[in-house]
Amino acid sequence: MKRADQKKLLRTFTGQVTAALLSRAKDWPESWDGHELRELVLYAFQYERTSLMRESRKRRKDCLNDIIVNNLY
Repeated sequence: MKRADQKKLLRTFTGQVTAALLSRAKDWPESWDGHELRELVLYAFQYERTSLMRESRKRRKDCLNDIIVNNLY
């Protein structure tokens, strides 16, 4: 996939997840601060994991290795 297409896909995907989370903002407990909101984001992105990545242990492992070795995050 070309770099421009990767960036477009990531912007679209994260925008959709952000929009979904913000649409439920009225339901968040007022006591929540950055800690709970980070957990909410974590769960939202885990829920969005594709079936391919859920089912392919090798692909997940290879991806994580690339992230760590290339210091991608």
